Amino acid sequence: MIYAAPMLIPSCLRRAPLAGTLVLLTALGGAHAQHSGRIAADQVQEIGRKRVYMGREIAQTMHWRGADWLMRETRENEENGQQLRAWLDVGRGASVADLGCGNGYHTIPLARAVGPEGRVFAVDLQPEMLKLLDRRVGEEAARLGTPLNVAPVVATIDNPHLPADSCDFVLMVDVYHELSHPRRVLQAVRESLREEGTLVLVEFRTEDKSVPIKPEHKMTKAQMIAEMAANGFVLAAETDELPWQHAMAFAPFPEPEAPADGSSMTPPPLGAQAMAAGFLDALRRDDPRIVAPFLDRAVMIDGGLPWAGKDTAVEIGRWMKAESAPLVPEGTKAELTRVGTGHVTGRLLPPEGQSVFEDRVLIELNRDENGLWLVDAWHAAP
Repeated sequence: MIYAAPMLIPSCLRRAPLAGTLVLLTALGGAHAQHSGRIAADQVQEIGRKRVYMGREIAQTMHWRGADWLMRETRENEENGQQLRAWLDVGRGASVADLGCGNGYHTIPLARAVGPEGRVFAVDLQPEMLKLLDRRVGEEAARLGTPLNVAPVVATIDNPHLPADSCDFVLMVDVYHELSHPRRVLQAVRESLREEGTLVLVEFRTEDKSVPIKPEHKMTKAQMIAEMAANGFVLAAETDELPWQHAMAFAPFPEPEAPADGSSMTPPPLGAQAMAAGFLDALRRDDPRIVAPFLDRAVMIDGGLPWAGKDTAVEIGRWMKAESAPLVPEGTKAELTRVGTGHVTGRLLPPEGQSVFEDRVLIELNRDENGLWLVDAWHAAP
């Protein structure tokens, strides 16, 4: 039994300007995501003084006394919040959450966008941040001559305390990497989303070494996709237009279940499907830095000696520059077959009449000790 990954856009983002944005929502049996999807049992580990989740160090939360940094004069040039909000295309009357809102860099523009008939939940762990936000909301309302519908919510470390089925999307800007209890928070976010709602993560790019942010406050696309899939979310839309950050929207999706016909063949896990789709996405980006995090430490090429993952990414970069056409054309799909508990094979099927890596069309993914599904081999078709 083979499982493919077609493409779909959640309705809350259909009006967004998605030019150049790949939409990768893994369709499992064609059913829409339901909020009852199972959550993987990955746990946060204590390693020395570090807290680690799926191989990633969890960063410390910024203290409210550093709130002025959130409103620094250079932030718009570094992050381009206006471009981000244009991509989100927030409409009048929408109900959204700014989780980890701080003193309102995004909250106030979002409140202006949704208007008095909409609502913005301003969620933060620190009540002091919400006091600073309340002052700014009052000043902006006085300037506009109309109230802003901002609902402050004090979160706890494992729960944003958002009402169920209340949000068209939940936005986390430079926040997710600091969550001390990511699984519990993500479960609560699922419950807060309306039908076809999405979770939008914005994180500084690990792949770009020129981004002057501490490593523990950055994430790769691969890590974001892997952690979201482990908690029942798949990539639905993204933009590469921000100066320093990834902006990625994720839709809730359940883990695939065994076939109803009683077949012994079980479908590939959501994590493997999400990472295969993300790998194809990375191959279209013409940037080996994005490809590298999807690769295992050693990658077997056509049954020969294994290559280091970084060397493989560099070689892929050379192929990208040498080819006049994309190596992975738009419309290429990964059809996956589950081989074992931690092993999946997949065929890359391009649109008819086009090629992918000439004849290299078989990939293999294995799950590592951190729960990440990584590409560790590709072979020529038999």
